[in-house]
Amino acid sequence: MKVAKIVGIVATVIITILIAVGLWLFWESSPTQMLSSANSIKVPSTWQLKSETIVPIKNFCLEKSGCPAIDREWKIDRIYTKGELEGIFDRANISMRIQESACEPSDMSHGMGVTLPVCSGSAIKNKIRYKIYQNTNEARNEFGISLYVRKEPDYAAQ
Repeated sequence: MKVAKIVGIVATVIITILIAVGLWLFWESSPTQMLSSANSIKVPSTWQLKSETIVPIKNFCLEKSGCPAIDREWKIDRIYTKGELEGIFDRANISMRIQESACEPSDMSHGMGVTLPVCSGSAIKNKIRYKIYQNTNEARNEFGISLYVRKEPDYAAQ
């Protein structure tokens, strides 16, 4: 009888600890840091925000388990140059480097009616990853920018 009581107490303590740790690991808190990081990037006033998705902050994240993030998409009035895009990030003290040598539509995109990437870039600052994609659909005369701001997984190196 005594052994059964001790086993019950130990099991209750272990279950309570596991529940507490689980709640702590996946507790969602205010997205203030992510919003602050995303809002530090001041985009031109001509950009029209089409959508914004916010994934809340958790105490711990793994790459595939929903690290906090903010995704924004804008409709823009024209194609921005590599220097213009890098300048937007430079003003926020983020060293964004566009991968392509220039932000120009490929010859493939003329008249196809599909949205194709023009250029993209990525940067990391304070364990926050920034990715930007510029795209165009020349047949519809549409241009867009997508920005992804993500907290790096807790095990990731800076």
